[in-house]
Amino acid sequence: MVTTLKKEINEIKGELKIFEAAIGNGMLASKPKQQVMDVPKPKTFKETRSSSEVDNFLWAMEQYFRTMNMKDDATKYAEDEARAKLR
Repeated sequence: MVTTLKKEINEIKGELKIFEAAIGNGMLASKPKQQVMDVPKPKTFKETRSSSEVDNFLWAMEQYFRTMNMKDDATKYAEDEARAKLR
């Protein structure tokens, strides 16, 4: 019984060494799979742009940056408020 247990211990130690080597080499590190996104293709450029397209684009960009600035202001306010509470 003792010899059987010693054999099992030696086998487990051998497996442990293999696992340690695999972890050391990074073989067991899981990497996230890349997600494939279906992005719509832009319309082909016909060498002309209407002013309404440009205006719409500029308006959309302006709205985007305004919302980004609002988020930044909100976080600054929250940070100031938290610091005031800590004082």
